[in-house]
Amino acid sequence: MAMQATMELNFFAAKITDSVKRKEYSELEVIMQSIFLRENKIVLLAGLSDRLPSVVFGAFFLCGLPYLLEMQIEEYRKLYDLSKEHDIAMYQISRFLIIHGGARKQVLETLCANYSEIHSVEQFKYYLEEMGDMPPNQLKMNDLIYRDYQVSAENISLFKAKFSPM
Repeated sequence: MAMQATMELNFFAAKITDSVKRKEYSELEVIMQSIFLRENKIVLLAGLSDRLPSVVFGAFFLCGLPYLLEMQIEEYRKLYDLSKEHDIAMYQISRFLIIHGGARKQVLETLCANYSEIHSVEQFKYYLEEMGDMPPNQLKMNDLIYRDYQVSAENISLFKAKFSPM
């Protein structure tokens, strides 16, 4: 069973990376859709979080935002739980939720059993302080990324609303 899971992760990682390299971002939503049709979608997402470079991971999750919006908060907790043994996955998921979901300290404490692992990442400290808003250069960069990946402002707003203090 573990061999099949590894093969499945390698297949998806290669397909996602290839789509990003070719800038065929519309393919990423189709890949996310095929993952969401599987019972082990959270396991796959956690495994991919550990295997994809940051830019590729970000593109994949942003283009798959309609599916991530369908996930319940409990599924995000499970995603963190599956990622806790892999620093890269924990970092990727946290970074995505902080930068694109607007998640802050209270939300991340709720989602992650070991919040100290997230808070100890120097890059996140600014955002996780009580009043830490997104710097203007990050907002501008996000707008350009959303435009390039054709992510709707509505989906970004819905995603941020999902992670407003629970």
